[in-house]
Amino acid sequence: MILIGAVWPTIAHADSRTAQPSGTPPGWYYPTWQHGCPPHQVCVYPRNSGWHGNVPVRHWAYWKEGHYWVNLHNAFGYYRFFNNGGYNEDYGNFFSEDLQINTGYNGGGRHDGIGAGNWVDINLTPYNSFTLSKTIIQYTHP
Repeated sequence: MILIGAVWPTIAHADSRTAQPSGTPPGWYYPTWQHGCPPHQVCVYPRNSGWHGNVPVRHWAYWKEGHYWVNLHNAFGYYRFFNNGGYNEDYGNFFSEDLQINTGYNGGGRHDGIGAGNWVDINLTPYNSFTLSKTIIQYTHP
């Protein structure tokens, strides 16, 4: 399940929102640099260290439209995932950027979603991959 721009019940936390450009739908999240994480990227912070002084250990960008996954190897215990994806306009199309944590490799198994602008401290022991999705949204400017 993908939770677009929503807070994941029980453990996800919304970060500060940025001003949205005029002529765009209300409530859309437009990312800026936060906690050392560049806009339109997913950042991971070391095990049991919170924001780690705003220095992520890894980050991945939403490069293109579609879904792609990253397999996790030897990842145990709690890590902080921050989805600094959001919504953006590219060549007149609007895109949403979403993150899912998966129990199986290659994006398989059960999916837990982390909406744009949200973060979660999650025990990676039962998880084996995560999926980044950049999806086109049909929207016409008013």
